[in-house]
Amino acid sequence: MLAPAFVAASMAGCGGSGSTADGEVVPRALPRVGIRTPASPTCGRPSYAYPIGSSPILFNDLDVGWLGEQIWSMDATGRRVRLVTFTPRCRDIGPAWSPDGRWFAFESERAPGRGNSDIYLLDAHGRHLRDLTPDPDPDSDPAWSPNGEKISFLRPNRRACRPSSKPEPGVIVACGDPNAEAVMVADVSSGRARTVGYTGSTIGERPTWSSDGRWILDWNGTEEALYLLRADGHGSRLLKRGRFANPAFSPDGKRIAAACSPRDPLGLSTSICVMNGDGSGLRAITPVRGTMSVVADFDPAWSPNARRILFARCDGQTRSIWSANADGTGAKRLTSSRIGGCADEADSRPSWRP
Repeated sequence: MLAPAFVAASMAGCGGSGSTADGEVVPRALPRVGIRTPASPTCGRPSYAYPIGSSPILFNDLDVGWLGEQIWSMDATGRRVRLVTFTPRCRDIGPAWSPDGRWFAFESERAPGRGNSDIYLLDAHGRHLRDLTPDPDPDSDPAWSPNGEKISFLRPNRRACRPSSKPEPGVIVACGDPNAEAVMVADVSSGRARTVGYTGSTIGERPTWSSDGRWILDWNGTEEALYLLRADGHGSRLLKRGRFANPAFSPDGKRIAAACSPRDPLGLSTSICVMNGDGSGLRAITPVRGTMSVVADFDPAWSPNARRILFARCDGQTRSIWSANADGTGAKRLTSSRIGGCADEADSRPSWRP
């Protein structure tokens, strides 16, 4: 096991700190105890997981050197920042809280002997770690069903599929399409997973569940539209056409937040938009920018009472996480990172504890 002093010293030289909106430097402390998992061929070192405590927000951050992309926690003001997972030279990303706030799911490359990404579950006390999807294919973007019994995730569409005689938009794409991914649903207790639909893009999806657990909202990049897939895999329906990414239902299911690009046909400059649960009433709550802008807002996440929305922002030089009221007022920057560019996972993927 790595000596805590050695790890802390390494972090001191590897971007192991962040800053709040007022410029205060916040040390990102490494806990002294945690779960150890064997080294994978990709990571090359053992991996660890640590207790979260009472902090309500999880997010991704990227540290230079051998720390890689890890998951951190913080409070609602951007303070009390702490390391939660530690997989040197590898990725732990996409944290998603369970509905009861006792566990979170995430994507990790720590699987011993394979090096691909699986969906893992970790309890908030940092005592129990479980590989939910020990499969040779890379899995990503976990999301919990409202009752906490199932988790949806994405898996590359590398296997044969049989289109129906009357294909439904948003569900069936060309079999073997390298850009398509399968929307999977796994039973949390047994780990058994099944395909409920296919999507025609590998960017900006991150499916999310409706509040009644019957539907999974997903953006189909091929058709440039939001679709609702039945969670049992038996159909879909079009919700709204347009360029969107990272859709997220509000906890009560009445609204949807998503990254949108009202003035940029290329979808590179995005704002956070909010619409009603039926796709009506679309409005931008963060500044709308044109094609020449380098600023992008993305990764929206609702607070438990649906009054505030967390989101990530990249301005070409800095990645940061922001918090704003659901109507866009009262925006406040919580974190800031100058590591990497807009394509990396620094300061992104926030998830608010229920």
